[in-house]
Amino acid sequence: MRDPQWMSYRDAYKALRWHDDYKKDKNFVRLTFDLKPKDRQASLKDLRLELIGKTTRMELPLDEGLTTSIPDIKQAYEEDAEFRLNRQAGTFDFQYTGSIKLNPNGVYPLADLHQACDQLLNYLRDARLSIRLKTAGKKCIAVKFHYPERIAKPRLFYKNESGEMLAISLMKPLENIPGNAVAFRFPEQQKNGEIIAEDLPLSIHGIYD
Repeated sequence: MRDPQWMSYRDAYKALRWHDDYKKDKNFVRLTFDLKPKDRQASLKDLRLELIGKTTRMELPLDEGLTTSIPDIKQAYEEDAEFRLNRQAGTFDFQYTGSIKLNPNGVYPLADLHQACDQLLNYLRDARLSIRLKTAGKKCIAVKFHYPERIAKPRLFYKNESGEMLAISLMKPLENIPGNAVAFRFPEQQKNGEIIAEDLPLSIHGIYD
């Protein structure tokens, strides 16, 4: 059923156009649309998201992280189509956000990750005034890899400049990180290492302080 708290297709379309027209560096940034259950124990079985208008009707496939791609459809914009979920209204949040682009090979050079984290911070600040105020005076200190809950112990490693590899889970942890995420604080001395993700994450976000 329709959820009155959600964005309309026109709102999502405006976010897509804003992303395309964004003039600052964004080669490491992706725009994502995420579903988040308000009750983390809620069943996700047979969850279906649809885009429905006067003449528009199509299902939007959800990946394992409840993220989807929004198609560019002029007809849906003209009809101001609605996003509908086969769940009771008010039980899920649906919003757009930015994250760091994923590498299919699972290898992330530290220099690229640091640049990506800085790009994402500027992107989010320009997208939303509330984020700009919340992150005033802060800078990127770490990145956070999100995994599906079925992967209890993600295989994520830090390879330093000397070629030594260490499981990130064995390094000094950051506080307030959810159980299905692994955070890596950028080392102050080494700049040319790599993060190697043998288990591919659902998304990567920055941590700012």
